[in-house]
Amino acid sequence: MSEAAFDFSKWPRGLRVAAGFVLVALLVIYLGQHWRLRPTDTDDGLLLEYIHQMSRGKLPFWDVVDLYGPFNWVFPVPIYVLSGHKVWAIHAWVLFLKVLSVLACYRTVKALSNGFYAALAALFLTVLLGQGWQPLQTPYASFTALPLAFGAWHLLLSQPFQRRWLNPLLAALCTTLVLWSKLNTGIYLFAGGLFVLFCFSGAPDPEPESGNARLGVWYRRAQVAAALAYAAFFSNYLKQFFNVLYFLYLIVPLYLVLGYAARRAWVTPISSAAARQRLTLFGIYLGTVLGLSLLILLGYYGVQGSALYMHEMAGIVGTMRYHYDFPSASCGFTSVTTSTSGHSCPGS
Repeated sequence: MSEAAFDFSKWPRGLRVAAGFVLVALLVIYLGQHWRLRPTDTDDGLLLEYIHQMSRGKLPFWDVVDLYGPFNWVFPVPIYVLSGHKVWAIHAWVLFLKVLSVLACYRTVKALSNGFYAALAALFLTVLLGQGWQPLQTPYASFTALPLAFGAWHLLLSQPFQRRWLNPLLAALCTTLVLWSKLNTGIYLFAGGLFVLFCFSGAPDPEPESGNARLGVWYRRAQVAAALAYAAFFSNYLKQFFNVLYFLYLIVPLYLVLGYAARRAWVTPISSAAARQRLTLFGIYLGTVLGLSLLILLGYYGVQGSALYMHEMAGIVGTMRYHYDFPSASCGFTSVTTSTSGHSCPGS
């Protein structure tokens, strides 16, 4: 099948609209087939209890322990209240986020490649999100963060707006919302966004100036240094994952991207004008994320609460240990709870 078959923009308008309705309907049916699964008695039930308590006037962080962020509760709590405190409304919200994530995935990949690879990416994500697993029907912050993260990457990598300052500005808004929905995901997104804008952002660079191009030369050196710094930091942070499978899927791709960025910066001349342009976009993204985050931090938590919140979050993030083996194929889609020293199926 040709790649053009997956490019809906080339189809007649009527056929495109009809195909869109059919595909979205099939997507809803597939992703919603397990939406009424009973939640587990651990995290799934706890999050639903959080939502119930907030619907009664309790506040995240102040009244209930909040490992995520205040934005994660902005939509599910009112939806729960408007439905008459029905759990199915929360499941419907999660289903909506799944559908939105798949559509955002398709749009993001298509802008970078073509409809064929976008369809493959969307299909893989659909299969992943449609598994019959209780946590996949529960309003974890990862579901809130997923479409926002796709939106941020689309803005950062494809830069769809001609007013180029608008792309990092809107990407910063998406990143901030992710930070205040799921902190660890937001940190990774923020770090990735900064790296992309510093090392890859921009249209094809103009020809280097024949005169003083000192800023361009120093900028290229800074790009190489940034790639090496990221490699050193994340190697140290991810060294607990240094087993074969995690190394292949988590660390090798990281090294390939960082190596490509360093080589590209080393061999590709950049003009001082292009360097200033990139630094401007970088500054817009960095300043907007920090400014909005500070506004949310002080606006919701206050000065004293902000200090307490940052202390608690630093303790949580600093003690996270995601060092789990890949479960055996016979274990199925279940929660991984074994340590790296064990090889049994989760829960056994």
